[in-house]
Amino acid sequence: MSKIRYYRWRLRQVVKEAQTQVKDFKVVASPERPPWNTDLAYFFDAFIFVVNGEIYVQFAEYKSLSPPMKCNNVEEAIDRVAKWMVKHPSKWHIDWEKI
Repeated sequence: MSKIRYYRWRLRQVVKEAQTQVKDFKVVASPERPPWNTDLAYFFDAFIFVVNGEIYVQFAEYKSLSPPMKCNNVEEAIDRVAKWMVKHPSKWHIDWEKI
């Protein structure tokens, strides 16, 4: 299975789990963190926000946070995040949180 297919599959699993438990949530994809004394300026995070039926994606990289980008549906958000994750190779941890 290619990395992008795996990331899409994993993101779908996490989104499905969140949707069964809460209405508003965020999915966070974060790389494995280095030791505490390493500069975190070059670390990346990707977010999918589902709030009031609206879906947004947002990316954090190089000490900056992109503006939220609205998506038409969850699949579009998953596709954007999966493609972004492939461009930033890491051992990714994907989880969700209630908003």
